[in-house]
Amino acid sequence: MALSVPRAMSKGVVMTVPALVLTVSVAAVFLFFLLSSLSSCSCPSQPSSTPANKVRNVDVGSSDSSRGNGFLATRKEDVDWVKSQIQANGLHTQENVLRKGINPRTRAQQLEDLRQFKGISHYEGPDSNNHTAFPCPGELLVEEHHSNYGEPWAGGRDVYEFLAQAIQLRPDSQVLEIGCGTLRVGLHFIRYLNPEHFHCLERDELSLMAAFRYELPAQGLLHKRPLIVKGEDMDFSKFGSGVTYDLIYASAVFLHMPD
Repeated sequence: MALSVPRAMSKGVVMTVPALVLTVSVAAVFLFFLLSSLSSCSCPSQPSSTPANKVRNVDVGSSDSSRGNGFLATRKEDVDWVKSQIQANGLHTQENVLRKGINPRTRAQQLEDLRQFKGISHYEGPDSNNHTAFPCPGELLVEEHHSNYGEPWAGGRDVYEFLAQAIQLRPDSQVLEIGCGTLRVGLHFIRYLNPEHFHCLERDELSLMAAFRYELPAQGLLHKRPLIVKGEDMDFSKFGSGVTYDLIYASAVFLHMPD
């Protein structure tokens, strides 16, 4: 009787090789299905938190309101607006008086170069009259106004960046320029600011014509509707009441003052 106990215990411990292989196979299959079910689970990712004290740098090159709008074609109301501004300021389309700028060549020489070297739009023979007329004085088509002043035209960008950074310009800022001329500086403000947020008082008719009939259409900024008024009496009532300006500057005026 005493010998039967060890035999029973030894029989309980013994496992045949086929049974062991079967057990391992079942465990492997179970583990495979378990891992497959875990990998197919789509769990939401943890959203990244943005520090509250992180400050976003504003690019003074373009406003948020002008981004993502796609192509802005010139509309009929844009053309009507330009015509109304020219009429409201009493501007005329008569031949403008050519003036000498910093370029050593005269305006007549520049126009002759345009004709002689064919320029950018040239038609000869039967096609000489078969083209779309551009209702703009020839002086403006050669960008004469870019060289009529004591500072290079590209200098307007430098003035704009300096002023914009100094006052931390925003798209909703209100800006007034005294003597904006042909918008050498103003174009950059108009492009960045919200519509109707750029105001200007200018006395020179040729400069105003260049601004309305060339620069604004060429730069695709008619939809910005800048308020540009002809005058030299410093009458700011023309800009309406209740307007508080964030910036008033007159950089170009000092270029024309005698020493």
